[in-house]
Amino acid sequence: MGNVGWKDWSNYGQQEITVRSSTTTTFKTNLNYRDTWHGAVGMQYWVDPRWLLSTGFAFDTSPVSDTDRTVTFAVDQQYRVSGGAQYVWCEDVTLGVAYTFFNGGDAAIDQTRGPLAGRLQGELSNNEIHFINFTIKKLFK
Repeated sequence: MGNVGWKDWSNYGQQEITVRSSTTTTFKTNLNYRDTWHGAVGMQYWVDPRWLLSTGFAFDTSPVSDTDRTVTFAVDQQYRVSGGAQYVWCEDVTLGVAYTFFNGGDAAIDQTRGPLAGRLQGELSNNEIHFINFTIKKLFK
């Protein structure tokens, strides 16, 4: 299995904020997000009629440059590696477990936000997330 995709982050980066009062004002900001490419490959293998094993790898290019990256969206190039297993307990019930490791890249930040906010500079050294998923699938006839 595999896929290649395009994510239109540049549209998502156009944020509109409205302050409602007796003189309603609307502000529009551009977060300078970049469109990205995505690619993934994976496979599934039936070990026997009851056990299905799955694995996969995915990559996304960075949606934002170091100078536009914020701590609220601190991702760079993204890598995901996954593995899982399903067990057919009986004809109507399947149990599953899966694990995904997400690495959001170094996510260097270097922003100068004026005299009041100052400069924010650094790098996330541990930009990772671990996902664990358990499933029970019951077929109702």
